[in-house]
Amino acid sequence: MARIRLFRSLILLSAATLLQTTTLVSFASEAQSVPTGQATASRRRSRVTFKPPQGQALAPRKTIGGGRRGGGECLQSSANSVSENLNPLLPAQGPALTVSEHPTFLVYVPTSPAKVAEFTLVSPEGDGIYQTKANLTGSAGIVRFSLPKTEAALELNKDYYWIVTLGCQADGPTPEDPFVEGVVRRIPVTDDLKDSLREAKLESALARIATYSESGIWYEAAAGLANLRAAKPNDAELKEAWQELLQSVGLGAIATAPLQ
Repeated sequence: MARIRLFRSLILLSAATLLQTTTLVSFASEAQSVPTGQATASRRRSRVTFKPPQGQALAPRKTIGGGRRGGGECLQSSANSVSENLNPLLPAQGPALTVSEHPTFLVYVPTSPAKVAEFTLVSPEGDGIYQTKANLTGSAGIVRFSLPKTEAALELNKDYYWIVTLGCQADGPTPEDPFVEGVVRRIPVTDDLKDSLREAKLESALARIATYSESGIWYEAAAGLANLRAAKPNDAELKEAWQELLQSVGLGAIATAPLQ
């Protein structure tokens, strides 16, 4: 009789242990079956804040606006705010770097009667090597200019200048029309940057943008995020990241301007 009671006790204990083990396995399986997107949804997205590069000598940068035409002004000569002036999308400090042979350039164009914006790329020797134009709508917005792959690649560790001029007259830009200048310097991709980009690629496209911005690579960060925003204009996360990036370089006032 004692043996029967002992046997029953062992059976009950084994059943309880089996039930507990099954429950733990079930919970573990459910946790593993949660989609990656849901598992990471609660985590904070990658911050897109630009950090000026270290160990790079400052390249000259100047922003020049103004210019009158007979019978009126192409831009408000008294405008002092960022949103009322022609502005290149560039960091205020440090050289503007790229790792691309054929980068994309961004410029903010305010509300203006100008019909065209002319982009010119100037070699380190001061020669114009590429020129193109973009039609304007008259409304404020951010215009993109890309160096085509059919053009010669930017050489490493050399400063190229680029100029965007507004055409205030019907026959196109003149020396009196408002313009802005920017600088671009192409640098090689370091092994550390390659590793960081490889890791970020496994996470998201926005993580790659954040890697560029944190590494001081302005052109890939700005153009890459602009392209994402153009593809998904209603994406709240991309909108927040864009505002964050521009605010980090003092251009928050034009963060809501549409991409043209």
